[in-house]
Amino acid sequence: MIFHKSIATLQKIENLISNKIRGAYLRFGDGDVNLANGLSIWDCNDNDMYNHKNIKMITEIRECFRLEGPGILKTLPLYCNKYDGLEEGMYPGNHECSDEWADELLDSINYWWNPIEVYSHCALHFLSSHKPEIAQQFLRSIKGKVDIFIGGLNIDSKIVHYVLGDQCEIISVPDKYCSLELDNIESKIKIKDDYQLVVTCMGCAGRVLQKRLYTKKYNMFTFDFGSLMDALCGINSRAWINLTGFDKDKFLGGL
Repeated sequence: MIFHKSIATLQKIENLISNKIRGAYLRFGDGDVNLANGLSIWDCNDNDMYNHKNIKMITEIRECFRLEGPGILKTLPLYCNKYDGLEEGMYPGNHECSDEWADELLDSINYWWNPIEVYSHCALHFLSSHKPEIAQQFLRSIKGKVDIFIGGLNIDSKIVHYVLGDQCEIISVPDKYCSLELDNIESKIKIKDDYQLVVTCMGCAGRVLQKRLYTKKYNMFTFDFGSLMDALCGINSRAWINLTGFDKDKFLGGL
């Protein structure tokens, strides 16, 4: 198995976007794996309430894991020595996991996806806290190119436009159980013939939305932004934000 670390992951994404290759960067975590196996006892993770476990959601998340294509980048949090995913600056609570935990995760998803090439699911927010200049360069490379941002009502629209550009249309989604609103959310996305870049920030339901858009063969790349957007909006939704002492004002100032 090949594991692409944070810098290589962002470089691959930037290359796909600059060459206008349709695809998706799917940030699978343990919540997605649990959901695919019908084992989730919460809504993918206990820090957000974007999703509601139901048969349709389970079926569609399994379809997400099965996606294939030259522009499809699938991830897992294999930040341990065994799979060469551990990076300098990672530690328990800040992405590092044990070999045993990673083995269990792989065993749990093997029926739905046999990982051969895996990308980093925390690339953007890890680099934002440890090598901010690289994360800032990536964000500058996509600023002005993002057509649509889809995220929770608690996300500050001013921050979205500052980071992604004023041209970016914002589609706000419920902070809880937005998987039940996926049909409605999808209907709000204006599809163009020209290449589009769509950024999602809505947990496991976002991966399902990405899958839907990709399988309909729209000429677009969808990018799951992740918890960095929370951090930039002053929302302490993940452990890494406090543990690393992330300074949102300093990061934004560097953009």
